[in-house]
Amino acid sequence: MDALIIVNTVVASPGEENTIKLYSVPKGYVLRVERVAVSFPRGSGGKVKVQVRAGNLSAYPDIGYFSGDGYTVEVKKDKEFSEDTTLALYYKNEDDIEQLFTYVIEGTVVKSER
Repeated sequence: MDALIIVNTVVASPGEENTIKLYSVPKGYVLRVERVAVSFPRGSGGKVKVQVRAGNLSAYPDIGYFSGDGYTVEVKKDKEFSEDTTLALYYKNEDDIEQLFTYVIEGTVVKSER
């Protein structure tokens, strides 16, 4: 079992929409995500929308987007992703100024029992 921790700060240009590939689960393994946190600085006005996706589907949050102003949204909900699944971070800055946010994804990668 190997720990997986992904931490990054994204600076989003005005109107920018992008998807960043985070991790592809290798053959014969399963990724268990245990915690996702996204921090939005004070003054961001909730104008940045963020999702962690598994393929094209939202994995965190289950529905909608993370968004905020001056706080951290944290989800401690275990989810498993099978081999060949790619986790990605989608974001959209709906503001006309540069925005930033920081995300943390914690989990473990284990051998598949199949």
